[in-house]
Amino acid sequence: MVAALGPVPPTPFATYVVRGGHPGAELARRVERMVFGEVFGNTPEILDAEYGPFDDSSLYFLLVDHRRAVAAGAVRVILPSAAGCKTAVDLATTWSQPDAIAAQGIDLRTTWDVATLAVMPSYRKRSTQGLVSMALYQALCTTAAHSRARWFLAVLDL
Repeated sequence: MVAALGPVPPTPFATYVVRGGHPGAELARRVERMVFGEVFGNTPEILDAEYGPFDDSSLYFLLVDHRRAVAAGAVRVILPSAAGCKTAVDLATTWSQPDAIAAQGIDLRTTWDVATLAVMPSYRKRSTQGLVSMALYQALCTTAAHSRARWFLAVLDL
């Protein structure tokens, strides 16, 4: 599956950025399914219902451990599109706050919705010191800056 991402650079880890329709996006979705199943009890069907409508407008950041040939973590960002903003949908339907984003002056046309962040269990250990998450955030922020995104939205679950 890692081969779907293309040539492997000579580094122990690398972050790949792929669109929802790219074959490598399935590896990121697999990380989501595994982590969200473990942590929140979400089934693949629940995740597909929640995030499937946004897949065409999703951008995935995938950190791969080349030495082990496995994905260490992934972030899904939903870009502005006709599909809308998942966080806005959740605020309206789950928390009955349909105007919360607009009330803050946030323009959804320049907003990236950070929909998921998932780190595989073996990379959440103390020995990694949060480096997988930091690498994913760095890739996300660098790409957003180059793309002129102005805002990030996210729902944080504890």
